[in-house]
Amino acid sequence: MEVDGKTVSLTKPVSSVPSCRIVVDKCVTVPRESEMVIYGRLNCPWKPNSDVIAVAEAACVFESEYDNRGLFLFPGVVDDSCSLVPLMVANASKGAVEIPADLLIGLLFPRENLTISSLEQVVHGDVMDTRELPEHLKKLVDDPEDLTVEQRQSVRDLLVEFQDIFAGPDGKLGRTSVVKHKIKTSTSEPIKVSPRRIGWAKREIAEK
Repeated sequence: MEVDGKTVSLTKPVSSVPSCRIVVDKCVTVPRESEMVIYGRLNCPWKPNSDVIAVAEAACVFESEYDNRGLFLFPGVVDDSCSLVPLMVANASKGAVEIPADLLIGLLFPRENLTISSLEQVVHGDVMDTRELPEHLKKLVDDPEDLTVEQRQSVRDLLVEFQDIFAGPDGKLGRTSVVKHKIKTSTSEPIKVSPRRIGWAKREIAEK
């Protein structure tokens, strides 16, 4: 992992701080050929020294049981303020895979030279949305040709966050009773206008 121009190892623990076990919080099913975020619990409180932070890695027990089923856990930096640990998993198989609750899925290791302040300099405190962009919304990101890389990413993040308000492939928009509104096409007061006189040449046509 590269932070502030320096390569930081994600596999060298700080010996002065013990690791923690991470177990799956709730039973979850990962759809086939997809990625998703699941949540785990720590078996002990994570108390970093100064501002040293930790990285969650897959436990050997989890790898030995689920690697052959196409399920993988990505290493990730963990915020010590979170009560639950977000974990990114990927299912490369052709079928859904169920992960039971309380399964030992990973270990939390402190990392030397990897600090909160160094990460904040890189990401400026932003949190990446790891949800997948639905297929029917990808054209809204890919089609515009005059967007910069940053603008394209901003559009993608916006679509991911509010994907539920867009019509899906079934064409249904849905409805809500939470908010009601009125569309006024003119003033609310009735309009009274005297009828205009019609010229003699058009009166005969009007009377018919």
